[in-house]
Amino acid sequence: MAKKSWDSFVKAHTKCASVSTAIGFKVGQGSLDPERRKLPSGYGMLTKALKQVLKNDWTIRKVGKVAQILISDAGIRNERF
Repeated sequence: MAKKSWDSFVKAHTKCASVSTAIGFKVGQGSLDPERRKLPSGYGMLTKALKQVLKNDWTIRKVGKVAQILISDAGIRNERF
């Protein structure tokens, strides 16, 4: 199981944990890493990290400068943070 769309997650999971975090930093336009690749956004970095850590269903969405994350009830019982 893995990342799901917001709507499909909400329909499938009546119980879940909710986490919100600010993701306010911005990368300047045209900013590149030493290997000349475009730098990821804070939202992109957070999503990548969650994909590596979470094994059960989860979803994320950005609302303004806030990322809202929902994690399935099963995920909370089995994950270690």
